[in-house]
Amino acid sequence: APKNKKSRKQDSDSDEDNKDDSEDKSDDGSDFKEQEKPKRKPTKYIWNDEESNEDDEDDDAQLALSQKLITKQQIFDDRHQDEIEQKKEEIEGYNVDKLKKLCKKNDLIQSGNKSELIERVADAMVNGPPERCPKCHGGRLYFSEARAIYYCRGFYDEDVEAVVRCRYHAKKIERKAWKD
Repeated sequence: APKNKKSRKQDSDSDEDNKDDSEDKSDDGSDFKEQEKPKRKPTKYIWNDEESNEDDEDDDAQLALSQKLITKQQIFDDRHQDEIEQKKEEIEGYNVDKLKKLCKKNDLIQSGNKSELIERVADAMVNGPPERCPKCHGGRLYFSEARAIYYCRGFYDEDVEAVVRCRYHAKKIERKAWKD
């Protein structure tokens, strides 16, 4: 005899109950619950705007003026780009571990592929490792060949558990002595 709607509903409810029971039991029949994955804290971002907007406008005006006064070729000459290229050829045989050790010893960024590490180490060997960012005091300075400027991206501050963003940029930077 065909089941009525009410008995079908009861059957499907009992099937779901059985399914739920089977999910809560392991293969040997003991009860367990799936462990929840720990939730990752969302990354917070903080802009390093210690100075007022007037200072940023002054910085932008100074940068615009310096861009007019210093050409891209002069920046590459000041950076000793030809010597960097020669140094890159000299250290091409270094393995990644040795390049990373040199980076660590000279407070350079240790991440990146071999060609990025060679570029970073060669620049630091020729010109000296760059100081930390003078604006945020925690970020590392990067060189943009396209824009011919040094800039800071900011850094992760463990005290406030947030990324501190920085807008520092300059044509010339302070450098330290290279450590072998």
